[in-house]
Amino acid sequence: MLILFGIFTVSCKTSKDFDSIKIKYIDSSVPPKYQRSYTFFATENSIRLTVDSYGNILNDTTITITKIQFNEIRQTVESSNLKIQKEKKNNGCTGGTAREIVLFKNNTKVFEGHTYFCGGTTYGNLSGDIESVFSKFKNLFDNFEQYLK
Repeated sequence: MLILFGIFTVSCKTSKDFDSIKIKYIDSSVPPKYQRSYTFFATENSIRLTVDSYGNILNDTTITITKIQFNEIRQTVESSNLKIQKEKKNNGCTGGTAREIVLFKNNTKVFEGHTYFCGGTTYGNLSGDIESVFSKFKNLFDNFEQYLK
């Protein structure tokens, strides 16, 4: 009797399997003079930063990045252990801040999650080290705070 053993490769989509990423920060409801929301959109060769106050664009800047820098972004996303979890609904809290992370592969969303931080509690469907992803992007812009003016 002849028994054949096959070798099977399991292919899993990891958080590194993306070719562009959008991350968004939505500021709390404060007077327009102080409200600053921003969006980063990165591909393998650039990052676009758009800053707005209630939809009015205050800054729109694109910087060039290397493939090495984009791979560092991928590594940061992977090590941040981002996961989609059961949605934690907002209990009526208002005035907080929101964050969104969306990963794309060939212009198709492969991952999308969001959080809303209000009254000391985090709501939404995204878990993991979200701050490390935002910090990675901010650090790629010299003196990030100047873009928020």
